[in-house]
Amino acid sequence: MTINNFFRKFMKVSRHIYNNGDEMVHSRCQPVICNDGFRMSVQAGEQLYSSPRSYTKEDYEEAEVGFPSEHEPLIDEYVERYSEEDLDFTQRVYPYVPVTVIDAVILKHGGIDEGAVLDEFLSQDQGRD
Repeated sequence: MTINNFFRKFMKVSRHIYNNGDEMVHSRCQPVICNDGFRMSVQAGEQLYSSPRSYTKEDYEEAEVGFPSEHEPLIDEYVERYSEEDLDFTQRVYPYVPVTVIDAVILKHGGIDEGAVLDEFLSQDQGRD
């Protein structure tokens, strides 16, 4: 499964219209959980580091990666760092990562464990009842 297929399956987009007519759109996607246990947040949308910066049914070219469960060298060049001493790559955001790189990370870690993602997705929805 590619990251764009993952977005189509798991991205939730919600809209809120305020009393003054202003609208806020927010998206949220489940964390990517790979077959070897590697996890990362991958997000795309209007207010995120993605291209396009919108909610689209078209494929994204770049997406925002965040908080990988372990250091992943394939995305090092995209890390947002505040100083050269920021060496904890698991507590960082990676803006505008090409989806080809994200797909390579997913492949390196054995693909997406859809069952684990779905279990987490369903447990979160049940927690809201």
